Amino acid sequence: MVCDDEYRILNVNSKFGGANHDSFIWENSNLNTYMQSLHQNGEIVWLLGDSGYPQRPWLMTPFLDTESNNYNEKHMRAQVVIENTFSRLKNR
Repeated sequence: MVCDDEYRILNVNSKFGGANHDSFIWENSNLNTYMQSLHQNGEIVWLLGDSGYPQRPWLMTPFLDTESNNYNEKHMRAQVVIENTFSRLKNR
């Protein structure tokens, strides 16, 4: 699932079951293909992903080789939005 900073759900991929890893689902998603094509056409776009995803020019993940830095702190604060979006969806 992809959401924006205001908890609006922008994309859902329910093609694969829960036993599949998120990064596998992402690599096989239409949104990944779309993001790649935007990047190849010179568009500057980004999504945030957790450390389970590979770093890509359009997919920003946390730095794993550092204890704490400003980028990771801001990334974690932004990541809370998707976690809260899942919680809100489950509570409905």
